[in-house]
Amino acid sequence: MVTQARITGNPAPSGITPNTGYLITLNQDLLIERRFLNASVHHVPDLSLPGVKPNPTAQYFSQAMRKEYDGITANVDSAVSSISLSKKFNYIKLHGSFNWRTQTGTELMVLGSKKSQQILEQPLLGWYHEVFKNLLFAGDVRLMIIGYGFGDEHVNEIIAQGIHEHGLRIMVWDRHQGFEWITKKPSGDKIIAGLIGFESRDLMDVFPPSQMKTESYQSIRNTFFLIPDNH
Repeated sequence: MVTQARITGNPAPSGITPNTGYLITLNQDLLIERRFLNASVHHVPDLSLPGVKPNPTAQYFSQAMRKEYDGITANVDSAVSSISLSKKFNYIKLHGSFNWRTQTGTELMVLGSKKSQQILEQPLLGWYHEVFKNLLFAGDVRLMIIGYGFGDEHVNEIIAQGIHEHGLRIMVWDRHQGFEWITKKPSGDKIIAGLIGFESRDLMDVFPPSQMKTESYQSIRNTFFLIPDNH
Protein backbone atom coordinates (compact mmCIF):
# COMPACT_ATOMS: atom_id res chain seq x y z
CA MET A 1 0.00 0.00 0.00
CA VAL A 2 1.15 3.52 -0.76
CA THR A 3 1.26 6.35 1.76
CA GLN A 4 1.01 9.70 0.04
CA ALA A 5 1.20 12.91 2.00
CA ARG A 6 0.17 16.36 0.91
CA ILE A 7 1.68 18.69 3.47
CA THR A 8 0.15 22.10 4.09
CA GLY A 9 0.52 24.33 7.08
CA ASN A 10 0.85 27.78 8.53
CA PRO A 11 3.46 28.51 9.67
CA ALA A 12 5.58 26.44 7.30
CA PRO A 13 8.28 24.14 8.73
CA SER A 14 11.57 25.86 9.45
CA GLY A 15 13.52 26.41 6.24
CA ILE A 16 10.61 25.26 4.06
CA THR A 17 8.95 27.82 1.81
CA PRO A 18 5.20 27.71 1.06
CA ASN A 19 5.83 26.62 -2.55
CA THR A 20 7.70 23.50 -1.44
CA GLY A 21 5.79 20.26 -1.94
CA TYR A 22 6.05 16.74 -0.53
CA LEU A 23 4.91 13.32 -1.63
CA ILE A 24 5.85 10.75 0.98
CA THR A 25 5.62 7.02 0.41
CA LEU A 26 6.46 3.72 2.09
CA ASN A 27 6.48 1.83 -1.20
CA GLN A 28 9.70 0.83 -2.92
CA ASP A 29 8.41 0.63 -6.52
CA LEU A 30 8.90 3.13 -9.37
CA LEU A 31 5.27 4.00 -10.12
CA ILE A 32 5.56 7.69 -9.23
CA GLU A 33 8.98 8.14 -10.83
CA ARG A 34 7.76 6.79 -14.15
CA ARG A 35 4.72 9.05 -14.13
CA PHE A 36 6.47 12.28 -13.28
CA LEU A 37 9.92 11.79 -14.81
CA ASN A 38 8.92 10.18 -18.11
CA ALA A 39 6.08 12.52 -19.08
CA SER A 40 5.33 16.22 -19.08
CA VAL A 41 2.62 16.87 -16.49
CA HIS A 42 0.87 20.22 -16.87
CA HIS A 43 1.48 22.68 -14.03
CA VAL A 44 3.41 20.11 -11.97
CA PRO A 45 7.05 20.91 -11.11
CA ASP A 46 9.78 18.40 -11.81
CA LEU A 47 9.93 15.60 -9.27
CA SER A 48 12.91 15.81 -6.93
CA LEU A 49 14.37 12.74 -5.23
CA PRO A 50 16.64 14.45 -2.68
CA GLY A 51 19.91 12.62 -2.20
CA VAL A 52 19.33 10.25 -5.13
CA LYS A 53 20.97 10.47 -8.55
CA PRO A 54 20.76 8.10 -11.54
CA ASN A 55 23.82 6.42 -12.95
CA PRO A 56 25.01 8.51 -15.94
CA THR A 57 24.46 5.74 -18.51
CA ALA A 58 21.40 4.15 -16.94
CA GLN A 59 17.98 3.88 -18.53
CA TYR A 60 16.53 5.36 -15.38
CA PHE A 61 12.86 4.55 -14.73
CA SER A 62 12.44 2.90 -18.14
CA GLN A 63 8.93 1.68 -18.93
CA ALA A 64 10.38 -1.56 -20.32
CA MET A 65 11.73 -3.31 -17.24
CA ARG A 66 14.89 -5.26 -17.94
CA LYS A 67 15.55 -8.64 -16.39
CA GLU A 68 18.64 -7.16 -14.75
CA TYR A 69 17.98 -4.05 -12.69
CA ASP A 70 21.49 -2.63 -13.17
CA GLY A 71 20.30 -0.48 -16.07
CA ILE A 72 17.92 1.53 -13.87
CA THR A 73 19.80 1.71 -10.59
CA ALA A 74 20.41 4.96 -8.75
CA ASN A 75 23.03 5.89 -6.19
CA VAL A 76 22.21 7.42 -2.84
CA ASP A 77 24.21 10.23 -1.29
CA SER A 78 25.54 9.96 2.24
CA ALA A 79 26.23 13.71 2.47
CA VAL A 80 22.71 14.73 3.48
CA SER A 81 23.65 17.97 5.26
CA SER A 82 23.96 19.89 1.98
CA ILE A 83 20.64 18.74 0.45
CA SER A 84 18.08 21.49 -0.17
CA LEU A 85 14.31 20.84 -0.19
CA SER A 86 13.12 24.40 -0.70
CA LYS A 87 11.01 25.27 -3.77
CA LYS A 88 10.91 21.68 -5.01
CA PHE A 89 8.35 18.89 -5.33
CA ASN A 90 10.11 16.42 -3.04
CA TYR A 91 9.48 12.69 -3.30
CA ILE A 92 10.46 11.13 0.03
CA LYS A 93 10.70 7.31 0.05
CA LEU A 94 10.91 6.50 3.76
CA HIS A 95 11.79 2.84 3.14
CA GLY A 96 14.12 3.32 0.19
CA SER A 97 13.60 1.82 -3.27
CA PHE A 98 14.33 -1.47 -4.99
CA ASN A 99 16.62 0.26 -7.51
CA TRP A 100 18.67 2.28 -5.02
CA ARG A 101 22.24 1.29 -4.20
CA THR A 102 24.55 2.57 -1.48
CA GLN A 103 28.05 3.82 -2.25
CA THR A 104 29.31 0.30 -1.64
CA GLY A 105 26.85 -1.13 -4.17
CA THR A 106 24.47 -2.82 -1.74
CA GLU A 107 20.69 -2.56 -2.05
CA LEU A 108 18.92 0.11 -0.03
CA MET A 109 15.42 -1.11 0.69
CA VAL A 110 13.84 -1.41 4.14
CA LEU A 111 11.93 -4.64 4.77
CA GLY A 112 11.00 -6.90 7.65
CA SER A 113 10.44 -6.37 11.35
CA LYS A 114 13.51 -4.21 12.15
CA LYS A 115 12.73 -1.24 9.94
CA SER A 116 13.67 1.41 12.51
CA GLN A 117 17.13 -0.10 12.92
CA GLN A 118 17.66 -0.34 9.16
CA ILE A 119 16.64 3.30 8.71
CA LEU A 120 19.08 4.56 11.34
CA GLU A 121 21.94 2.63 9.71
CA GLN A 122 21.64 4.65 6.48
CA PRO A 123 22.34 8.42 6.51
CA LEU A 124 19.85 9.23 3.74
CA LEU A 125 16.97 7.21 5.20
CA GLY A 126 17.70 8.56 8.66
CA TRP A 127 17.53 12.08 7.24
CA TYR A 128 14.25 11.27 5.43
CA HIS A 129 12.88 10.11 8.76
CA GLU A 130 13.83 13.45 10.32
CA VAL A 131 12.30 15.39 7.40
CA PHE A 132 9.01 13.51 7.87
CA LYS A 133 9.04 14.11 11.61
CA ASN A 134 9.91 17.81 11.32
CA LEU A 135 7.10 18.37 8.83
CA LEU A 136 4.49 16.74 11.04
CA PHE A 137 5.78 18.55 14.14
CA ALA A 138 5.86 22.00 12.48
CA GLY A 139 2.49 23.05 13.90
CA ASP A 140 -0.91 23.49 12.22
CA VAL A 141 -0.07 20.90 9.54
CA ARG A 142 -2.56 18.76 7.59
CA LEU A 143 -1.56 15.35 6.29
CA MET A 144 -3.51 13.46 3.61
CA ILE A 145 -2.93 9.71 3.84
CA ILE A 146 -3.90 7.57 0.85
CA GLY A 147 -3.94 3.79 0.93
CA TYR A 148 -1.80 3.26 4.04
CA GLY A 149 -2.78 0.36 6.30
CA PHE A 150 -1.17 1.88 9.43
CA GLY A 151 0.92 -1.23 9.92
CA ASP A 152 4.29 0.45 10.58
CA GLU A 153 4.66 1.29 14.25
CA HIS A 154 7.56 3.72 13.76
CA VAL A 155 5.49 5.75 11.27
CA ASN A 156 2.35 5.65 13.41
CA GLU A 157 4.26 6.92 16.43
CA ILE A 158 5.34 10.06 14.55
CA ILE A 159 1.79 10.70 13.30
CA ALA A 160 0.34 10.18 16.79
CA GLN A 161 2.92 12.47 18.40
CA GLY A 162 2.28 15.12 15.76
CA ILE A 163 -1.44 14.98 16.53
CA HIS A 164 -1.20 15.16 20.31
CA GLU A 165 1.75 17.52 20.71
CA HIS A 166 1.86 19.67 17.57
CA GLY A 167 -1.69 20.12 16.30
CA LEU A 168 -1.35 17.78 13.31
CA ARG A 169 -4.64 16.93 11.57
CA ILE A 170 -5.09 14.12 9.07
CA MET A 171 -7.43 13.03 6.31
CA VAL A 172 -7.49 9.32 5.40
CA TRP A 173 -8.43 8.08 1.92
CA ASP A 174 -8.93 4.33 1.96
CA ARG A 175 -11.29 1.74 0.46
CA HIS A 176 -12.39 0.58 3.91
CA GLN A 177 -15.94 1.53 4.80
CA GLY A 178 -15.41 3.61 7.91
CA PHE A 179 -12.28 4.35 9.92
CA GLU A 180 -12.83 2.22 13.05
CA TRP A 181 -10.25 -0.33 11.82
CA ILE A 182 -7.50 2.23 12.48
CA THR A 183 -8.04 1.88 16.24
CA LYS A 184 -6.75 -1.72 16.03
CA LYS A 185 -3.39 -0.55 14.64
CA PRO A 186 -0.36 0.65 16.66
CA SER A 187 -1.18 4.04 18.21
CA GLY A 188 -4.52 3.85 16.39
CA ASP A 189 -6.59 5.44 19.16
CA LYS A 190 -4.27 8.42 19.25
CA ILE A 191 -4.25 8.75 15.47
CA ILE A 192 -8.01 8.95 14.97
CA ALA A 193 -8.12 11.80 17.49
CA GLY A 194 -6.61 13.95 14.74
CA LEU A 195 -8.95 12.77 11.99
CA ILE A 196 -10.71 15.62 10.16
CA GLY A 197 -11.93 13.62 7.17
CA PHE A 198 -12.29 10.12 5.77
CA GLU A 199 -12.96 9.21 2.14
CA SER A 200 -13.58 5.71 0.74
CA ARG A 201 -14.92 6.56 -2.72
CA ASP A 202 -12.88 6.03 -5.87
CA LEU A 203 -10.81 8.95 -7.10
CA MET A 204 -12.87 9.20 -10.28
CA ASP A 205 -16.06 9.46 -8.24
CA VAL A 206 -14.71 12.35 -6.22
CA PHE A 207 -13.06 14.07 -9.21
CA PRO A 208 -15.23 13.00 -12.18
CA PRO A 209 -14.19 13.72 -15.81
CA SER A 210 -17.13 16.14 -16.05
CA GLN A 211 -15.33 18.30 -13.44
CA MET A 212 -18.53 18.45 -11.45
CA LYS A 213 -17.95 19.67 -7.91
CA THR A 214 -19.03 16.65 -5.91
CA GLU A 215 -19.93 16.72 -2.24
CA SER A 216 -16.69 14.90 -1.37
CA TYR A 217 -14.68 17.38 -3.41
CA GLN A 218 -16.24 20.29 -1.55
CA SER A 219 -15.60 18.59 1.78
CA ILE A 220 -11.91 18.09 0.95
CA ARG A 221 -11.59 21.74 -0.10
CA ASN A 222 -13.25 22.97 3.09
CA THR A 223 -11.81 20.66 5.74
CA PHE A 224 -8.37 19.80 4.41
CA PHE A 225 -7.31 22.75 2.27
CA LEU A 226 -9.43 25.25 4.24
CA ILE A 227 -10.79 26.80 1.06
CA PRO A 228 -14.22 28.40 1.61
CA ASP A 229 -17.12 27.66 -0.76
CA ASN A 230 -17.03 31.12 -2.34
CA HIS A 231 -13.52 30.57 -3.76
